Amino acid sequence: MIGRLLLPVVFQKMMTKAQNQANQRYQQQHPEPDGRIRVDYMPPKDKHPGDDAGDFVEYEEIKTP
Repeated sequence: MIGRLLLPVVFQKMMTKAQNQANQRYQQQHPEPDGRIRVDYMPPKDKHPGDDAGDFVEYEEIKTP
């Protein structure tokens, strides 16, 4: 009879403790953002994709009658 009264209380305390531990682990793995922007990769700026296609040569079309 005493077990019927104490078991729910003990179970509730165990669940609360497990939830608190899970929350602490989650907060350690996913910290609050501090307002700064983080960039993992920046492509090099010295070369454009069309640069190695060759030089553009201007020409004038001459029509023959």
